[in-house]
Amino acid sequence: MIYDTDPDKIGLYTHFHNFFLDILVQLGMIGLLFYMIFFYKLVQQLIRSRRKGDVDLDVFLFVVGSLALIGISCLTDQPLNHPKGLYLLVFLSGTCYMNQFKKIGLQAD
Repeated sequence: MIYDTDPDKIGLYTHFHNFFLDILVQLGMIGLLFYMIFFYKLVQQLIRSRRKGDVDLDVFLFVVGSLALIGISCLTDQPLNHPKGLYLLVFLSGTCYMNQFKKIGLQAD
C-alpha cells in the first residue's frame, strides 16, 4: 500500500499552502477582490510617489522587489498570516505612502 487511509493517521489541515486560494476559500471572491485592490493601491501609490520624485530609485526597486517576493511566496505559503510578514507589509506600505506623510508635515528633520 502506497498510502495509509486510516483517519487517525491523516493530519488535520487548517489552511492551504497558497495564500490566494486560502483567501478565496475562506472569504470568497469579495475577500480576494479586497486583497487584490489593496495590493493594487499600494503599487499605484508607489508609482505615483516615484513619478513625483518623493521616492528614490533604490527605495522604489527595493519595495517593488519586496512586494514581488511576497507575491511569489504567497503562492506556496502564507507569509501574511504571520506577524513578521505583516510587519514587512506595514513597513512597505509606509514606504509607498511616504509622499502623503510629507504633505501633512510628518517628515523627519
